[in-house]
Amino acid sequence: MRYIIGDGTLVNMWTDPWIPDHPPKPPTPREESPVREKDEDVDQIFLLKISSTAHQDLMGWHYNEDGIYTVKFGYWLGTHLPTNVPPTPTYGSAELKYKIWKTSAPAKLKHFLWRLLSKSLATSNNLKRRHIGRVDQCKRCCSAAETEEHIFFECPYAKKIWRASGVSNRIINDQSSTLEEKIEA
Repeated sequence: MRYIIGDGTLVNMWTDPWIPDHPPKPPTPREESPVREKDEDVDQIFLLKISSTAHQDLMGWHYNEDGIYTVKFGYWLGTHLPTNVPPTPTYGSAELKYKIWKTSAPAKLKHFLWRLLSKSLATSNNLKRRHIGRVDQCKRCCSAAETEEHIFFECPYAKKIWRASGVSNRIINDQSSTLEEKIEA
């Protein structure tokens, strides 16, 4: 993020990031900068487009023209950083996720299964892990942590639903099976 200069009233020139560098930064004071033939900050300042209407300064996303952050530009930045460290893979089997996306199931179901495998559903366990909730206990049975496995396969209420569904599958009832094995079944 960087300040996009408008009328110059909100930006502290020496401390706020407003120079369009990577990453955005305030100017380097002459006494702190090493002796150089050409001052790089000056060149970047001259390239700034100043608004003719002089609106108020605003904080904007540096890496696109309109200054509005989107997930697309966030992803682009994450994959184009000079010290590009590969992102940590999400939870779940990549092969199974690929299979799910290639099925002829409705898009909402495929997305739900992908989120289930990626551990991105709003279970109490995930909310606690993200510091959103304090308790990870299942709200239905109050006997275990509310994880994806528990909600859909281990909770006594989920087991009743599986029995009533008529689906006869030993993997679903097997507590030693992984979530991926149960979804694939």
